[in-house]
Amino acid sequence: MWTAGIVVLIGTWWMTQNIALACCLAGGYYAVALALGFVFRKILCPVWLYVCIQISIAVCLIAGLFYFSSPQRASGRSVARGQKADDVQGNEDKIRDFALKEAPSVWKAYQFLSGSIEERDRKIAELRKTLELFGLKADEDADVRKLSRARDEMSASRDAIKAKLEEAYLQTRKFAATPDRKEFDDLRKQAVEDGIKEAQVALKRYKAMKERK
Repeated sequence: MWTAGIVVLIGTWWMTQNIALACCLAGGYYAVALALGFVFRKILCPVWLYVCIQISIAVCLIAGLFYFSSPQRASGRSVARGQKADDVQGNEDKIRDFALKEAPSVWKAYQFLSGSIEERDRKIAELRKTLELFGLKADEDADVRKLSRARDEMSASRDAIKAKLEEAYLQTRKFAATPDRKEFDDLRKQAVEDGIKEAQVALKRYKAMKERK
């Protein structure tokens, strides 16, 4: 019985990815199984008692699936995912608009690095595929490692630039809310200046990478 309860727990969690629901159903199974064992142990033979307990397992699993896959809950999850995606896109648009107005050179560097990273990802994927077709291990190839390191450096630079833009935008919003606190505007200006410096360093580093080829 105890093993079957664990099966209910693991099976429900695997199918629904909801640990709270899995625990509830496993607990419900134990309650049903114990009740059946206590009430019917003198009436039913062990075989039929075992059958009843297995039926309770099936009922718990079906109930869990029905609960989790109901149209209302599925719709709610889809709406939540859509809302989250919209929020992320909305933030991206705000950062872009702010950068184009306050630091277009920084945004241009950010976009350039993003495109370069995508191009580098394609080249790495193509090289890995070619090596694997010849039975070679891509992870052990020196050129793949070199390309991957360069890609990671560009990604770190791009993320640093974006962080400065986000910081500058946040300080702008704070200053708009409390214009009497000039330090917010000073922090914005400093973040923009840091972003410009970071962009210049990143582009210089990228140029050096290309020259080393």
